[in-house]
Amino acid sequence: MASWMYACVVLLSVTSSLHGKYGRMLSEICSDKHTCQSCTNTSITCNGKDGSKKQPFYFIPVNDFSPEIRTLNLEFRDIIGLKLVGYKNKKLQRDRVHKVTKRNLTFQEYYPNLEYLNLAGNELEAIPKDVFKGLALRGLNLGINPLNPRIMMKSEDEDWGIFEQLPNIRFLNISRMKHPNHYQITKHNILQYLIPELKYLNHSKIEVIDFSETHRKTAKPYSLNMSLVLTALKETPIREIYLSNNYIDNVYFGSNKEFPELPYSRIGVGEMWNNLSTHLKHLEHFDMSNIGLDLFNSPLLIIHEGTFEKMIASNLKTFKMSSSQTPDLQTDQIEFSHLLINLAIISKLEVLKLVNVMFLRSNYMCRVSSFQDGLSFQNGNKLRILDISGPGKFSEINGEIKGLTSLEELYFNDNNCIIGQSVLSCSNGNFESLKILRLSGNLVQLNSSKEVFADCDKLIHVDLSYNKIKEISSDLLKNAKNLKSLDLSGNLLTHIDLNLAELKQMKFLNLSHNKLDKLEYFFMDKLKRIAANEGLVDLHGNPLSCKCGEIEFISWIQANKFTFHKPNWMLCTDIFSTQVNITKLNLAELKFYCIKPIIISVTATAGTIGVILLSTVLIYKYRFRIQYLALLARAQFRRRNVPDDGYYFDAFLSYSSLDKEFSHNTLTHRLEGDFGYKLCFDERNFLGGHVLEELVTVAMNHSKKIILVISEHFLRSKWCTFEMDIANGVLATRGCNCIILILRVPLNMIPAQLIKPRLRSLLENRLYIEWSEEKDRQQLFWQKLKDTLGRPCNAELTDEHRRNGYLVFNQFDTGICDDVQDELQPLLENSV
Repeated sequence: MASWMYACVVLLSVTSSLHGKYGRMLSEICSDKHTCQSCTNTSITCNGKDGSKKQPFYFIPVNDFSPEIRTLNLEFRDIIGLKLVGYKNKKLQRDRVHKVTKRNLTFQEYYPNLEYLNLAGNELEAIPKDVFKGLALRGLNLGINPLNPRIMMKSEDEDWGIFEQLPNIRFLNISRMKHPNHYQITKHNILQYLIPELKYLNHSKIEVIDFSETHRKTAKPYSLNMSLVLTALKETPIREIYLSNNYIDNVYFGSNKEFPELPYSRIGVGEMWNNLSTHLKHLEHFDMSNIGLDLFNSPLLIIHEGTFEKMIASNLKTFKMSSSQTPDLQTDQIEFSHLLINLAIISKLEVLKLVNVMFLRSNYMCRVSSFQDGLSFQNGNKLRILDISGPGKFSEINGEIKGLTSLEELYFNDNNCIIGQSVLSCSNGNFESLKILRLSGNLVQLNSSKEVFADCDKLIHVDLSYNKIKEISSDLLKNAKNLKSLDLSGNLLTHIDLNLAELKQMKFLNLSHNKLDKLEYFFMDKLKRIAANEGLVDLHGNPLSCKCGEIEFISWIQANKFTFHKPNWMLCTDIFSTQVNITKLNLAELKFYCIKPIIISVTATAGTIGVILLSTVLIYKYRFRIQYLALLARAQFRRRNVPDDGYYFDAFLSYSSLDKEFSHNTLTHRLEGDFGYKLCFDERNFLGGHVLEELVTVAMNHSKKIILVISEHFLRSKWCTFEMDIANGVLATRGCNCIILILRVPLNMIPAQLIKPRLRSLLENRLYIEWSEEKDRQQLFWQKLKDTLGRPCNAELTDEHRRNGYLVFNQFDTGICDDVQDELQPLLENSV
């Protein structure tokens, strides 16, 4: 920027009258209700942080309101310099007037009684020397400003000189520094000016110092000599010191200690505690967390096995130390069966934060690995908050942790530590007062057979994220009835069935980044508990499915999308394997796509059934004609070259005497007279003087087929059923289909109790022929019977046949036996 522009601005600021047309008066500012929140004779508050119509001040307004003003709050008003002049009508660009701040005017003239000055959130780069001279400031807040003390210093060895003007200061906040708007690259770490400046507070009334986050991204790291801090504040009533989030690469006491064997320095937690306790007797809160700012050369924090027992008594209530340096020393690991920690000396401690701290035994080369039987803290303690997150502490903790009965918040994140289920207990002597439990980034073991969170009725927040949990019990939280939020994100859950009925205050359930493709219906119903509390469920990052099987789940998601955290981030895989937003998926199109195959299938099935029904009706209507034609065709094309195997008779006829007329006059007459078959039956062919069983067996063995005339009379006759049993035996012996069943009457007219299992088996496994009195069906009957019998045997009568002593072979052409033989038939049937 041209130097003549700076010169013009400086000349304008110097020559302008305090009450000229460019002057900005406090009374004028206070008269605008949109500019200031409150203006009284003793207090002015013009905070522009939340004001939608924020007006920049650029400079400190001239006090023409009240000389008794003790509190001046000018946060976020774009103040660029501590001048008592403003610009009313001209809005100067900040990068054009930042050099104006070199004009060294003081507050004492216009704010003589000022005690509390809040200039946080402005654009202050330089603080003129003597600007606070003559004031009795008790509180000064210069946080969130792009301060650069180097601007007002003539040389590197010169002191800033601001703290020298604050003998009555009690509260000093120079934290959360930001970059100037002109983005000037600076390599100066503001701590190198603030820490030496503390010597001017050695006899002050300072109580609170906040130098947190004073770093700049382009600044060099700072090696902090804690001896300067302790010496400067030893005689003060200092109660709180905040040095968190600073670019510190080394912390030492006295002369600089180097560690050539390591690429980074080491800080002993016990050493820091004891030095603070020795020199700063009134100190209650000390925060040096996150020093190093994730840089490779951040210091390594260590704590030894006996550190707590060697600590000096102190008034410290809050002690926080953490480094971005991850402990990775290659040391031998030692397992403890049980560790007893005595906290009697630090009994006043309420908040302990030791993040990324390595726990070692007394020998540097031995590192504590695991505690198999838990830990115990004795002699009572007031610990309310314990943060020991970060890797490098332990690889496994089992058993119970006792003695932390006042602990309300426990942070043990990112340790990659196996944590036994017995640790998660709030029973007597354990975590009785626990409200917040954060175990993210570990390996918590959840065994469904054991009780979890026993007596944890005060538990409000639980974080079990990124613990590689594959499944959880539905009763996991039954003992944590006051739970408000549960974080199970980043695990390996494929399904979940948590019982939420007793969790009446549940407001947030984080299931993001798991392996869930959907939620089961019964669990969706359980989530009504969270919706009733106007709570949220986080499902984003899961491989959700938007296919046909998940229509009910998708419908529920869309109907309850306001129940979900980040609903626009909830993606699912649709039927085309593409990622879509589940809340914006067209459900109607999906339903149609999914039901289309069903419609096609039903239509095709209905058409097929219709064709089958129509065919069945036609076949039934013309069944006899079809059967007759089929039999004729089969008889015409069937090869009848099967040998007769020496059978003389074509068939043995078995019937009841009460069916004799049908058997003789119909069957025998037609088969022998018209078709040329030779039949064998007892009345004509059996010779007397033999056992009936032998006669029947011989007759069947000389017959190619066995015809059974089935009727109610046949089934009631013991003789006939006996012949049927012998026929079954012949069937089993031959291994071929030699039995022909002729139903004298339809099967449904025969009483069911007469159809025995053997006959039922024959009826179910063989084609039977049914006699009918209808003319058209009789033609079909004879055709079926002829086709079943095959060609007549036409066997010649031999001497072997004549010598047979059981059967008559030479009387077939003379007709049926005389009436005497007919009268013997009933006697034969009753003889069995």
